[in-house]
Amino acid sequence: VNAGRFLAVGDAAAKKILGICTLFYAGGILAGLGGKACEGDHIFEGRASPGMLLSSAMLVLGALVKRNLNHPTLCMQIWALAQGLMNGISSRFSAVPLRGTHTAGGQTDSGITIAQALIALRHGRAAPCMRKVIINAVCCFGMVFGGFLAGRTHKRWGVMTSLIPAGALAFSATLLPKVIAPATSPSRALMASREAPSPPICSKEKGAETKHTV
Repeated sequence: VNAGRFLAVGDAAAKKILGICTLFYAGGILAGLGGKACEGDHIFEGRASPGMLLSSAMLVLGALVKRNLNHPTLCMQIWALAQGLMNGISSRFSAVPLRGTHTAGGQTDSGITIAQALIALRHGRAAPCMRKVIINAVCCFGMVFGGFLAGRTHKRWGVMTSLIPAGALAFSATLLPKVIAPATSPSRALMASREAPSPPICSKEKGAETKHTV
């Protein structure tokens, strides 16, 4: 919207906004080309997410560009690429696309689901799954709380305030998967197989049964 408005009045900022939009697209393309490294299910299956970790690193890079080079436009472009990448990854959850940087579409879907649940309860039927409603509510709360923290800390720390969400994203990409991984996740199954003692292998020699332990 702003890009179109600035183009209409001949504002030079239109080029900067179009550049930011292009890099947001590029982040989504990067998520699509990233293959397994950018799958959204990583954190729910107990695996680290290389794509999310890269997005976190780009947030830090953008902050350093602004602080050390005093180049806010380049900072915003790097952040746009980072957020496009994260949004692409969060859109690749197998259960439901969350799109971590946008909540409006999820709010609409949640509102429809809530209405369907109310109608179902009114007629004595089972309510639809509310998983997406709950997850969207968590995302909305996170965005509001993040904005609150930014408002309280930006005057003191400036652009380096962005290290807070960068750290949170890095935590979500590396440590959080180990905390919330289900018992049946591939990583936990592998750990269990390594910790479990090997079963005895039986063989028969000259009619007698001999047990060997690996």
